[in-house]
This record gives sequence, C-alpha cells and structure tokens, in this order.
Amino acid sequence: MNYVLQYPGWTIVTCFLAGLLYAVVLYFKERNLEGQASYIRWMLGFLRFSAITILCILLLGILIPTQDKIVEKPIIIVGQDNSGSIVSTSDSSYYKGQYKKQLEALSKQLSSKYQLEFFRIGAFSDISRDIDFSDKQSDIGSFFDEITDRYAGRNIGAVVLLSDGIYNKGGNPLALSENIHNTPIYTVALGDTSVKRDLRIEKLNHNKVAYQGNDFPVEVLVKADRLKGKSTKLRILYKNEIIESKDIKIEQSVALYKFNFRIEAKNAGLQRYTVVLDSIENEINYGNNATDFVIDVQNNRQEILLFANSPHPDIAVIRNVIEAQQSYKIDLKYAGDQIDDIKRYGLIILHQIPSVTAPSQDLLNKIQNLKKPVLFMLGGQNNFGLFNQLKSGVSHLGFRGQMDAVNAEFMKDFTSFSLPPELFNVESRLPVMHVPFGNYKISNGVTAIANQKLGNLSKNEALMAINKWNGVRTGFILGEGIWRWKMKYASLTNSLVHKLIQYLVTREDKSFFRINSKREFTENEDVSFEAELYNDSYELVNSATVNIIVSSEQGEEYPFTFAPSGSAYTLNAGRLPAGTYSFKGNVRYNGNDFERVGQFSVKSLTIEQNDLVADHNMLYQISSNSGGKMIPVSELDRLADDILSSGEIVDVSYPIDKQEEIINWKWIFFVLVALLSLEWFVRKRNGAY
Repeated sequence: MNYVLQYPGWTIVTCFLAGLLYAVVLYFKERNLEGQASYIRWMLGFLRFSAITILCILLLGILIPTQDKIVEKPIIIVGQDNSGSIVSTSDSSYYKGQYKKQLEALSKQLSSKYQLEFFRIGAFSDISRDIDFSDKQSDIGSFFDEITDRYAGRNIGAVVLLSDGIYNKGGNPLALSENIHNTPIYTVALGDTSVKRDLRIEKLNHNKVAYQGNDFPVEVLVKADRLKGKSTKLRILYKNEIIESKDIKIEQSVALYKFNFRIEAKNAGLQRYTVVLDSIENEINYGNNATDFVIDVQNNRQEILLFANSPHPDIAVIRNVIEAQQSYKIDLKYAGDQIDDIKRYGLIILHQIPSVTAPSQDLLNKIQNLKKPVLFMLGGQNNFGLFNQLKSGVSHLGFRGQMDAVNAEFMKDFTSFSLPPELFNVESRLPVMHVPFGNYKISNGVTAIANQKLGNLSKNEALMAINKWNGVRTGFILGEGIWRWKMKYASLTNSLVHKLIQYLVTREDKSFFRINSKREFTENEDVSFEAELYNDSYELVNSATVNIIVSSEQGEEYPFTFAPSGSAYTLNAGRLPAGTYSFKGNVRYNGNDFERVGQFSVKSLTIEQNDLVADHNMLYQISSNSGGKMIPVSELDRLADDILSSGEIVDVSYPIDKQEEIINWKWIFFVLVALLSLEWFVRKRNGAY
C-alpha cells in the first residue's frame, strides 16, 4: 500500500517503542497478576502494546492515496432573450402572460431530472430568472461566451435558446455557438418573420465633436416597408425648434433614403438634437420614428505652429497628422516668414531650428519666456552650438553635416502615453532614420520613447524622447526619416505621431480637486464618476467629504456624496433618463473650498425598435450545426419531452484521486475499542482491578 508521511519515517519506529515501553512498564511487575498463568500477562501486554502503538501512529497523520468517483448530472442551460423587440409586436400580451407560464412549466420538467441553469440575455448575459423584456440591446453572442467560460469541461447535456434571433450588440451568435462542442442546441423561435408596415430611422451618422461657429454634417438614413404611396416629413429639432426639414414621398414598397444636412454649431458644450419622422397610420411600431444625438461643441481649437528651416518630407507627415484631427489647427512657417504672435499657439514644432542660416534666437527666447510646449525635430541642418545653449535636457556633441543610419528600439516600460502595441512587432522592419553624427547627451529627467539601434547593437541614446523643459512638456525626434516609416506603415506612424502631439499639447491639470467622467452614457448604463483631492504636496488624500449635484435640462437636481476608494473617490449615480446633464462638485479641505463643474449626456437607446423582423434562419442554423432542433414557440410545450427522451443526455462519472488520513477510518476506532475492551475484560476476570 502506498502512503504519505507528514513526518520522517523513523517516527513510526518510535510509535512501536512507545507501545512496547508502555506495555512493559504496566505489566512487567504487575502484582495483581501474580499466580496467574504467564500467557495472561503476555496477552494483556500485547493488547496494551497494540492499542498504544495504533494511537501513536494515528497522531502522525499518515495519508493514504485513494480514488473516489463523482457522478455529475447533465446540465441543461436555458437562455431567455429579454430584449424589448420580443414584446414590440402584436403578440406582446402572449409573451407577458401565457408564455411566462409555459416557461415556468418547462423549467420544472427539466429540473426534475437535470441540473438547470437559467440565463437572461440582454445587453449582456447573466444568471437570472427575472424576465420582463425590458433590455434595450440584444447580445445573444454573450450567452454562448458565458457558456464557454463558465462550463468548460462540465457535463452539458443541452443548451436551450429562446429568442427572436435579432441581435444588435456583440459578436455573431452563429459563429460563437460553434465554440460549444458536442452539445445539441435547441432553439425556440420567438417573434414574427413577416415584414410589417413600418417607417423608421435606419441609421444616423454624425461627428462627435464640432467647433463653435462651424457647420457639422449629419447623415440620416430612412427606411420604409410596405408604405408605397405614403408621405412623411423628416425634421431635425434643437431645443424643440425645427432647424432642418425634408418632405419624403415613398415611391416603393421597400424604400431606403439618405439625406445629408449641415448644421451650424452655435452654442458651446454638449448640444442635443432630435431627428423625427412624422408617423404614418397603422405602422407596426412608432418607437423607431425618432432618435436623438449629442454633439460636443467646443469653443476653440488648439493652434499649433510648425516652424521649419526648409521644406522636408518629415514636415508633410507631421502636417498631415495634425490636419486630420478636427481639434487642431496648424500654421506652417519657414525661416524668414513673419510670425505674428506665438501666444495663441498651444504647441510649437521646431524642425531643424535653430539652424546655421536661421538661428531664430528671438523666437526661442519668446518660447522660453511664455513657457510654450515644444517638439524639437533635429537633423543635419541644426546649429547644435545654439541648440545646446537651450539646456533642454538633450545636447549633441559631434560634427555638423555628417549623418548615421540607425534603427528604432521602442521602450516597453514607457508609460507617459500608450504606444501602439504593433510597434514592438514591426520595429525591426522599420526603415532606418538618419541622426547627426556624434553622441547625444541625455539628462536624467529625459524619458526615452525609443532608443537608437545599430544593427543588433542597442545604443543607450534616445531616438525619440520627452522631457520637462522650462516647466512644460517637451518632445524630441532626434533624427530625420519618419516619412520612410509612413511609406511602409502609414496608420502605425500616424498613430505614434498623433499620440506624441496629443501628449505635448495637453495641458497638465495642476488643480487640487478633479472630477472625471465619460462625456456620454447610454440609458441602460450606470453613470459613474471618479474624484481626486490633493494636498499641498500633490499627494492624494480622501479624508474630506466630496459632494456633487447633477442637474438635468429641466432643472431637476440629484445630490450625491462620493465614497472613498483607495486613495481617491468613486461614485455610482445609477441610471439616469436620457438627456443632457451638468454637474457641480465641491469639497472643503484644509480651510479651502474647491469646486469643479462639467457636463455629460445620457443617450436614449431605440436600437431594439429599429428592426422587429425575427431572424429564424439564424436560429435554425445554430440548431442544425449543433445537432439540435429549432421549434416554433407554438410548440414550446413539447420541448421538454424532446430533451427528456434523448438517450444521449446521461450522467457522467469522474474518478478523483485524493489523500485520506487514516485517523478518519472508522474501523480503526472499533479496533481500538475492541483491544481496550478485551484488555479490561481479561484484567477484570483475573482480578487485576
């Protein structure tokens, strides 16, 4: 027999010695047994020796490997679609009444023989039997993801999906269902596949950000089913006033129209607009005739000055990246051009400035005096004598005019902003950059984004870096040739340059009190905030009480108090009705009052009303591919019989190896009782008591 000792093996010998010693001491000179046959003394000694030895061995905690068997009942996983599209048809009263009773009967029948797990499917899937068909989104794929994650390796007998097949969030359910292997999937087809009379806003395209005083585009797609010959009107409303409208004459049984508008962004902040279609009599669904959208109207754009010694292909890369961002406006100037006022610029990019022909000393002095963020792009035209005098954290020792070809090695521990992950996969294939011959001397405060690399040899010299110069953010591209990177990896190069510029142009928040939240939530999403409070040493503290008042457009106020979380604060304000909200947070700390204000919007979700035509074909494919069946909801009562009569859904037994302490063996207890009882009986019979 195999066994496991928790103590050294020699301790077993001590157990025998302890039993022997106890028996010898007790019976070697037992006077009460004088005159008795010698075998009596030997028998009693053996009984006491055996009992004491067994007790000592039990105290050693000896483990014996054993094998057990676990029998697992089949699991039947039921997923009920809880989205609003189920009850948005003419059968809504059936689903709210009789259907729920049938579902309860199905659950009772299946749970009598199997382990039943019930999921509710909406914007996500969770274990729940609380069905009210109120979810604003359908993510059927999340149901199959939950099964894959939760029940891997378990005995799944069957999966039951009750749905109309309409999904508007997450992955394709048909593809995700294929991750569930060797398990039949039964689908119950809910909803209606017939096309009804319906007019709806099919899609709405718009920018998220616009700038005050500018026009922004809005594209509206309108779909009409079985409404040929009817007329309607499309309106766009702002603060309940019509700002755009379009008459629509429906000329086909199935018609799709696209309309483009340009709307002036008059007011700054989050601005809500509503798109409405006049309803037509006898539509199956009026809930998809209107929707709203929110535009973040900003009152200024960040202006960036790109000042270059002379034309260069790297300039085109920088310029294209900046011009692609609506929040930036770029001015390109060359040496000799007049620069009116640098105060208005949020970032100044100096391409090979100062140079031999353009020392630009006056401009450099103004940049330092005004403490403007700078991106230095260095190359063969720079005057490094003048550049080194700036004491920017980077200096160069070498010969002007000579260049070295180097590769890039990006720093995996760089955290000031997120680098595109693909950079680390392609860095060895990036074209070379040319850096001025010599050595760059980097001060301790400079953080490298990428280092120079000669072949397989890593140089401890930066190729791209950031620093705090003159108290503001400063960037360095210490060579020429990023245009070659863009020729080979355009989107990757654009992303890297954009992140660097965004980091430099973003002002650091030096306030002692901050409140952060998303700018847009959906009505089925909890509105949440984070707050930070700093002491005079800019250390996070959370000993003070932080309050916030959230106000709706109608003037309703919702007061909340933040809860400390870690070294900061968090707040979950729950779900709020659709609309635009403002908030004002305040805290009193060390005798000072701090206040922060902001805005956010809650977007209404009408996506469940957009398409009410059930997709039973997808449900059939899911069942067919898995070896299950699709049945219409009218035959729901026979589903339990189909599953219960399946001969393939059976219990599964698993052998399990375990280790058991011999002290848990009950028969040893009875052996000990027998040994001690027999010893007592023999002693009593022979007058030893």
